[in-house]
Amino acid sequence: MMTNYYFISSPFHLFLACNLSIENSNDKNIAIIIPKITNIKVVSNTFVKAMKSAKNIFSEFTSFERANDGIPFRNKHDERKYRFGVIELLLKKEPADRIYTGNDRRIEFQFAMHIANKFRYDVTGIYMDDGMATYLGHKSMNTIIHQYIEPLIKKIVYGNWWKHPNTSGGSAWINTLYVAFPEHVHFSVKNKSIKNINYDIFQTTQFKDFCLKQLEQFDVDAKKIDGIKVLVVITHESFYPDGYHHIVKVIEKAKQLTEEKYIAIKAHPRSEKIVDLKNDFPNCMHIGNKLGFEMLLPLLPDDCLLIGDASTAVFTARWLKPVMKIRAIKIVDESKAELHKELEKLYTKINVPVVNMNDDW
Repeated sequence: MMTNYYFISSPFHLFLACNLSIENSNDKNIAIIIPKITNIKVVSNTFVKAMKSAKNIFSEFTSFERANDGIPFRNKHDERKYRFGVIELLLKKEPADRIYTGNDRRIEFQFAMHIANKFRYDVTGIYMDDGMATYLGHKSMNTIIHQYIEPLIKKIVYGNWWKHPNTSGGSAWINTLYVAFPEHVHFSVKNKSIKNINYDIFQTTQFKDFCLKQLEQFDVDAKKIDGIKVLVVITHESFYPDGYHHIVKVIEKAKQLTEEKYIAIKAHPRSEKIVDLKNDFPNCMHIGNKLGFEMLLPLLPDDCLLIGDASTAVFTARWLKPVMKIRAIKIVDESKAELHKELEKLYTKINVPVVNMNDDW
């Protein structure tokens, strides 16, 4: 029996880690929740709640989430030191055979690989698809700071165990990539072993039960999901040149396609316009913005229309719902022209039409 660790820092990572853990059900599977370290006293139990739904998927889990005010708040340096200590003890107790991550830039993952190799010489580092960056490359990968200055600073601070990833999945710690679209990964990681994530596992009763429990955690009525005709997935309002006004226009467009009661709105996890959305569109179904969008996908009807733009949601939906009708709205923004150009190329490759607001959808 092998021992696998899964380093999870986003709902999408959790989604894929559950898939891989089910596939590795004969092994010992340990989830490590690593939220971003900040100097702000943030209280969040999103992942702790989520892991309660995954008790039959992982053997055990450790969370660094500050779920309540009773958990000590530490500055960045002390928190990092604390996490290193916990991770080292875990790896000493249960030496790893494989360590999975959705972000090989995370220092916790790199430290874990460094320590794990002290207890076993052949530990495998595995990258789980993190969405757009897997295919478009890191947004700063061609800058001098990213290529030369940052790697030098990290080496000085952490030592030779820091392995700089020029893009997601590109660090020397990573042997294998599990991705949705192997043929479209960024050229800089094509030298790695690239494997398909097992799509069939998403259709299993075990995985769907996990998704249903996630919906319950966020007070989403699963019975209503089957009645959704249009799902609008929104990027953070700051992403759009015209801000919240753009979001209103998209939902008004959706209302031309079906009745408001058949429209579901999934806002960005950090959106500051939740109250406005509920006030402006009271008859729509408002899905909790903290719920990972991915958890909806196995439960959505195939004849639902998904409307999105520059988000991993569009990409993930095409992967998990091959026959679903998806429309990506073209964003006109000169400051992000190159990003949108590359994104449109990727959407074309995976058969997602990019449309203008005034087009016939």
